[in-house]
Amino acid sequence: MISRFSSNNSCESNRSSNAQQIYYQPFADSVSPELTLDSGTKLTILGYSGGSPSDTAKIYFPFLVINNRIRDTLRVLSALISTNNEENPLSETFSPASAYDMNKGIREAIFEPVPGNQGMLMALTPLASGKVDTSAFMLSEKQKKKPAYIAVNKSLSLLQDPHFKRVIGVLRFKEIPW
Repeated sequence: MISRFSSNNSCESNRSSNAQQIYYQPFADSVSPELTLDSGTKLTILGYSGGSPSDTAKIYFPFLVINNRIRDTLRVLSALISTNNEENPLSETFSPASAYDMNKGIREAIFEPVPGNQGMLMALTPLASGKVDTSAFMLSEKQKKKPAYIAVNKSLSLLQDPHFKRVIGVLRFKEIPW
């Protein structure tokens, strides 16, 4: 069950200072080896690309993480992040991954594979303007047709290293990371 979506510009100052260092690589040009992770895999975040959301494209934001079970470093490409409502575990709040704020110090996350309805989730996610498109329930197909990019931060060379395996999914947090 989806309870609400969040769009928060609290890290706007971080975005603007990093704006010159971020470029958007077409997803199809990414060459990192892919892997799969089990749902519920515990991760520790080491780094995050930053970047800005887009109303016209699907943006994946790289997180450099450690898989806590096997102590291996990998990249998680995520378009969405979420937090659970402890009072109602079936309810989640989703936000664009661009809202993640490293300065909050929240580094522990749970990995979830891309849900089958991510197109609808992405369509429901607030636009860069902070508004939710109310016709989103019919936009999942439109969302799939949007071009996909990966936010690449030129100042974080580790996030660009093609040797790190990558996985695509949603990072779930116990605390609000935005």
